[in-house]
Amino acid sequence: MQPAGSFQAPAKEAANKPASQANTLFQADIEPAQNEVAEAELRRNIKKDDFLAMGVVGQFNNGFIVTQLGRDFFLVDQHASDERFNYESLQESLILQAQPLIR
Repeated sequence: MQPAGSFQAPAKEAANKPASQANTLFQADIEPAQNEVAEAELRRNIKKDDFLAMGVVGQFNNGFIVTQLGRDFFLVDQHASDERFNYESLQESLILQAQPLIR
């Protein structure tokens, strides 16, 4: 078993692979029986209310907030979140008055 966070195949396993695959990283070992479970995980969505329940774990690359919700971790784009917040605030507070067209 590989240590957590290790993505390179051990030398023994790499020796048994064809040369074209010996240095390949991130090879998924999902059994066909697990396809539905994996696809369901990829289809999951979070709602705006979920952000209230998220715990902040830290910051990544000076632009992402690492959060945790239950067993799941999420990367939240700080810039996109700020833009979304500003846009929604402006939508709530701005009252547009239509101007008639010049004839």
